Amino acid sequence: MLTLGTGALSLNRALELHGTRPVVDRVLGFDEVREAFRCHESGAAFGKVVIRVS
Repeated sequence: MLTLGTGALSLNRALELHGTRPVVDRVLGFDEVREAFRCHESGAAFGKVVIRVS
């Protein structure tokens, strides 16, 4: 079970209210996890590197 503190809940509300969305550079499958880490560590990604697990 994931629990969030009041600070995280306030941040979530503010992001929702203003329509702020994270910048996603790429979405990779779980079988590409090594490539995801290489991309993240190299600094080549502009935004988040997302690993899809389902």
